Amino acid sequence: MPMYDARCPSCGSVVEVFRRMADCMDMPTCACGEQMVRVFTAPMITPDIQPYKAVAIDARTGELPVIGSRRAHNEFLKRNDYCVAETSSKPRSIRGDFDLKKDLISATKQVLGK
Repeated sequence: MPMYDARCPSCGSVVEVFRRMADCMDMPTCACGEQMVRVFTAPMITPDIQPYKAVAIDARTGELPVIGSRRAHNEFLKRNDYCVAETSSKPRSIRGDFDLKKDLISATKQVLGK
């Protein structure tokens, strides 16, 4: 769903609102009581990701691939039936002495029977 900026003509406050494209001109009422109006802003453009070496083995090659784009990342996930692990915004203390990359490689090799 697109995000739009709305500005109050009275007090000047600006808020971001999510609206369907069909409702793009339906802006909220400001805290001061005035009807806000849509402000046209430049679109946000995000650059592609920097190349990185995956921490999971690719079932097709049996090796750790170098991922060079979001498209390659998504294809790698889909091809291997992997999913993105979401993280919590709360920091947690980690206890123990372990090597996560080594453990992931070992577990993947066991699953692939190599």
